[in-house]
Amino acid sequence: GAFRDAVCIRYGWRPPDLPSSCVCGHAFSVDHALSCTYGGFHTLRHNNVRDLLVSLLKDVCPNVCREPSLQPLSGERLFHRSACTEDGARLDIAVEEFWGYQGRRSFFDVRVFNPLTPTYRGQSLASCYKRNEEDKKRKYDERVREVEHGCFAPLVFSAAGGFAPIAGAFIKRLALLHAERLGKQYNTLLYFLRCEISFSLIKSTIRCLRGSRSSYSSPPSQPCLEDMSRIISDARLSI
Repeated sequence: GAFRDAVCIRYGWRPPDLPSSCVCGHAFSVDHALSCTYGGFHTLRHNNVRDLLVSLLKDVCPNVCREPSLQPLSGERLFHRSACTEDGARLDIAVEEFWGYQGRRSFFDVRVFNPLTPTYRGQSLASCYKRNEEDKKRKYDERVREVEHGCFAPLVFSAAGGFAPIAGAFIKRLALLHAERLGKQYNTLLYFLRCEISFSLIKSTIRCLRGSRSSYSSPPSQPCLEDMSRIISDARLSI
């Protein structure tokens, strides 16, 4: 079942009973399943994490916005060549007062990457995390700082359920805000949030592995945010 698949993915083993080929024509493997865009599972994996974080932030922070549009440039010159300069650019999350600065907006962008791809072959997991964090920073950090007058943090996760250092700091801060609001122990909430995010990632990864890919069908729609928020609130109150 799902637990067996999760263990296989964690240790780099090939799960049993996989198809021999993908609908896109390539040989089917764990690596291919986590990267193939057919079926939309690649996008859903990202969106599931983003929506979970938005629902958690809404409980403790004001003015939480999903996919906020960035202000267009009005003469500003950005230093990095890879910096995002397009009009209509969006990030995944914007929120006020997350880091404790009253009235200041914090912007976050989520990335879920597959550490098994040939791109990362021969690199340590720590190097993969750093590479993805730096890529996001080069693209958005300067624009957010100079144009939005806010702060930016990339939230990088691996498809196997791990997270990069900045995402780890984000989760710690989120746990602290929930602990202060609910009057619960910080360590308990930190453990709960880490598990919740990791389980969301691994469930999405297994969906990439076992979900049906076809040009005639698409993955089932995600649960609405209201239902997800209610489930999370009930689970948190039971701690």
